[in-house]
Amino acid sequence: MAKDFPFAAYHVDMTNCKVIKESGYKEFPAAIARFWHTLNEKQGRCPGTDSLPSIRDINSYRRTAGFMVEQKAVPPVNVIEGSIVGNDEINLSPYAVNIVSVSGKLGNSLPPISPSITVGDPQGLWVRINELEAKIKNHFFIDRLMDLNNTQQMTLGEANIRDQMRKQVLNPVHTRSHNEVLVPILRRVFNICLEMGLLGVLKGSEQDVALQQQGIMPLYIPDRIAQRIMQGQDVYKIKFISPAARMLELDEKQGIMDALTFVANLPPDKFPEAADIIDSDYAVMRFSKLSGAPPMMIRTKDIVKGIRESRQEAQQQAQQMQMQMAQMQMAKDGAKAAKDASGAGL
Repeated sequence: MAKDFPFAAYHVDMTNCKVIKESGYKEFPAAIARFWHTLNEKQGRCPGTDSLPSIRDINSYRRTAGFMVEQKAVPPVNVIEGSIVGNDEINLSPYAVNIVSVSGKLGNSLPPISPSITVGDPQGLWVRINELEAKIKNHFFIDRLMDLNNTQQMTLGEANIRDQMRKQVLNPVHTRSHNEVLVPILRRVFNICLEMGLLGVLKGSEQDVALQQQGIMPLYIPDRIAQRIMQGQDVYKIKFISPAARMLELDEKQGIMDALTFVANLPPDKFPEAADIIDSDYAVMRFSKLSGAPPMMIRTKDIVKGIRESRQEAQQQAQQMQMQMAQMQMAKDGAKAAKDASGAGL
């Protein structure tokens, strides 16, 4: 029964304070994505949470800076009014007009219209805004995506080194994204599809019986996979093939290149058996996969076997032809030597 599941679900009529439906879930129904978390912490954290104070400050500073710019462009003004009534209030907003009652005490030295306040220079606010923007970018790792040095043109080798450094810095970010964000979502989607029967049904299950009653031939889950499901074991592995995933395998790719280069540079006369250690087929296939090469680029084992057998057969035929030609040349040279010997009366 759904009520016996570890996670409960209730549909409540808030108006009448009644429970309309009670059910449950085998697992928590919402996939919770955590960008990172501290030790033994269940709640997650993210760059947006860490940068929230800076975001609130920058929004406040932007509003203030905009207000100051508008005040400086169209400041509030005072207008002298001959009576003693006045406005009783000072309006400091842009375009504001404040009526000032002088009542003869201020003399006639005041201009008829004058600014109410002198607005300061908002340049300091913009400097602070730029600082906060840089801080927010750092929270979201934008600084790690930018060029490490863009003040001068670099060589290809320097550009490659810079690219490798950037990838190594971003590896922890991609690892967190895979393990804390994408993997929980993919697992939840898989379990939903499995419960709906979209990936097949177990033989003899309620879904199997229901589909057969509807005249639908069910798609059965293989016995081996069904057994692992019943035992609570994993039946799949998640493999990411995006460029970000390949960045996580950068060290392995570089290791393959270094090993092949090291073996190729060894003197053959001193280390004749060094190349025997390297499995060239695996090295090429693994390097191609890490580089993101299309799978159709790699030939199947049967095709590779046929090509090598044909090459070996051609080499054997060439060797046989060389041996035959050498034997014919030896016979020819022997016949000529015998003829020369008989002509000389030997």
